[in-house]
Amino acid sequence: MANQKVWSNRQDTNASPLHLAIAEVSSDGNLISYKSISLHRLIGQPKNKKDDQEWIIAHQVVNIAKEKGKAIAIEDLKKVSGWKGKA
Repeated sequence: MANQKVWSNRQDTNASPLHLAIAEVSSDGNLISYKSISLHRLIGQPKNKKDDQEWIIAHQVVNIAKEKGKAIAIEDLKKVSGWKGKA
């Protein structure tokens, strides 16, 4: 048991390597800017703490979109070829 990793508190954020990628694109699809938000603060946290941190991160994303006057699009990674994450 000493060498086993315990993941009972783990919440699947579908992010690897533990960041949330944000890309700003022009109307013709060209990259304007990009940013990543670290999700390392979620590791090992109890569920209520993770829920609070996820709420804060979600609001950071919304604020970035508002500042840039952009819409938010979410990619369904289950449909991306070669993606091996858990849904």
